[in-house]
Amino acid sequence: MIETAQSQDWPNLSRFTEANDALGLPTADEKRVVFMGNSITEGWILNDSLSFFQENSYINRGIGGQTTPQMLIRFRQDVI
Repeated sequence: MIETAQSQDWPNLSRFTEANDALGLPTADEKRVVFMGNSITEGWILNDSLSFFQENSYINRGIGGQTTPQMLIRFRQDVI
């Protein structure tokens, strides 16, 4: 079996690396909300109005097919 970088990244730790880096730290008065979940959460950004996320300090970190153990591993870097 040939392993790829993606198959070795079981919790998808690298999925939002660039997006997280681009966010930077919140401003002093900014209150961010991070939505973390599976395909339902991921689908919000694809099927809903993008303005929901762009006009608010809302961040979507949903990954389709993700399970709780995977989310727990990536919680610190993608949410905190």
